[in-house]
Amino acid sequence: MMDARLLALQQTRALRPLDAHFADLLLRHAARPSPALALAAALVSRHTGEGHVCLPLGRFAGRAPFDEQPWRAPPLADWRAALLASGVVGAPGAATPLILDPAGRLYLHRLWRDEAEVARDLLGRAAPRTDVDPAALRAPLRRLFPGTDPGSVGQRRAAAVAALHGLGILCGGPGTGKTHTVARLLALLMELSGQRPLRVALAAPTGKAAQRLAQSLRKAADLLPAGHALPASVPTLHRLLGLRPDGSARHDADHPLSCDLLLIDEASMVDLPLLARTLRALPAAARLILLGDPNQLASVEAGAVLGELCAGAGAYSPAAAARLESATGDAVPGAGPGGISDAVAVLEHSYRFAGGGAIGRLAAAVNAGDAQGALDVLRAGEGVHFEAVDTTARLNARLAAEVGPALQPLFETADPAAALARLGEFQVLTALREGPFGVAGVNAVIERALHRRGLIRGQAAHYPGRPLLIGSNDYALGLFNGDLGLLLPDPAGALRAWFAAADGESRALAPSRLPAHESAYALTVHKSQGSEFTRVLLILPPQPSPLLTRELIYTALTRARQGVTVWGSEATLAAAIGRRLERDSGLGEALRS
Repeated sequence: MMDARLLALQQTRALRPLDAHFADLLLRHAARPSPALALAAALVSRHTGEGHVCLPLGRFAGRAPFDEQPWRAPPLADWRAALLASGVVGAPGAATPLILDPAGRLYLHRLWRDEAEVARDLLGRAAPRTDVDPAALRAPLRRLFPGTDPGSVGQRRAAAVAALHGLGILCGGPGTGKTHTVARLLALLMELSGQRPLRVALAAPTGKAAQRLAQSLRKAADLLPAGHALPASVPTLHRLLGLRPDGSARHDADHPLSCDLLLIDEASMVDLPLLARTLRALPAAARLILLGDPNQLASVEAGAVLGELCAGAGAYSPAAAARLESATGDAVPGAGPGGISDAVAVLEHSYRFAGGGAIGRLAAAVNAGDAQGALDVLRAGEGVHFEAVDTTARLNARLAAEVGPALQPLFETADPAAALARLGEFQVLTALREGPFGVAGVNAVIERALHRRGLIRGQAAHYPGRPLLIGSNDYALGLFNGDLGLLLPDPAGALRAWFAAADGESRALAPSRLPAHESAYALTVHKSQGSEFTRVLLILPPQPSPLLTRELIYTALTRARQGVTVWGSEATLAAAIGRRLERDSGLGEALRS
């Protein structure tokens, strides 16, 4: 029978059923079961369910982790001893369900294995390549990245970093030219490969991100040397690996990918297990290039890999600095520790927010954790605004008054291409999924307001002007989780779901053929990742929540190109800016030890 304390914590929802049953399973298989083992197993299961890679025992030792139950953890030394004596917890390398490392981090075995393999693989790829002469890069780098302004210098250095190492990590915020840089980097690497065409694989964690990467790189086709080409399409990482529902994959260590270079965009959304699977399938001699913004929200799954890779970036070892100076002709300070940091480049000059624009200043204040500075920028009202909307009644009134008119063009534009373009002009974003301040409640209020304005007629689920968010991948239709579309009549008057195709044209599908979808008047910030809109309205709940973090606010603000409005309470916004997204893991230490 399950331990009474596990049952009680499951009933109060302090533990998920999975957590309680996992702890019970280990107790039944342990050589020496104990309350210390039950507590550790339940906590590590819950912790990994929240996106962490491991459980730091020291944080909970000697404490009662649950308000609902006075179940106190033993002192750290006693806890470690009890776990290692249980028979189901072992030191790194042991064939046990749980792994406890010398630093007191407790892992599920699969996550310990993934973390160790990722650290080992990335450190190996980060070593300088012996087949590239830094001096030979200077002429093509100067041709592909001319100029002495800070943006050009940063992009030239980033391309050199990736060319000189088997691993290139290109980090930067919106508008810093990541895809511009990588397009010219690919042209450079193809030029270096000579007559043998470079086999390039491109991928992204989501279908929407994959489509955007394909659109961006298509414009760079004229840069490529004769005889070289980029793939015709960009798959998701899952599709590239051929992941199957049973957990197997078409490509793994025994059946590697056939490529010389793999480029992954939006790497902040790649979780640790997915990166581990990718690295197992990537030939040891192949280059790996990761693009992303480490300040954005991390994957909802385990780990915040890009953030850990980019921590402390920008400081190169003396040897790496010398190689970069030889390759670029630019001065490079060399005082870093080497290792993984030598393979990281940060693009800091934002062309989108150039000239100290309000969105750029606001994003910088949020990144710095400066809540007062962020509020000062918002109060100045120069393209960004804040409004105290902290009750449900006020929220509903403001939605009816402001959002209804903003969305009216969707119902007045007959041409699908023009309507889809207008769909990108304004977007409501919410921090939460449920509740009156969440996406479900906000969408319902907006639809009622549009009914009252006469823009929505009748009670049918499908109606002209309805924006759609696709909720699952359908490879046969070419639709992916996160895609945005719009319902409009075709020339014959039949209602169709219209989507922007990768070639810039519009395509139509019968609504009955669509995979899971919902109205998209409002999106969660998570669903908006990888998208851009002219203006954004961010709705925050009236009360602070652990779900609201600095990374969430930054991600929402940087979806906008020209204007941002924030509705909520100043206290909620300040608390979110002061709260960082923390993911417990040992990857950063393993990469830099």
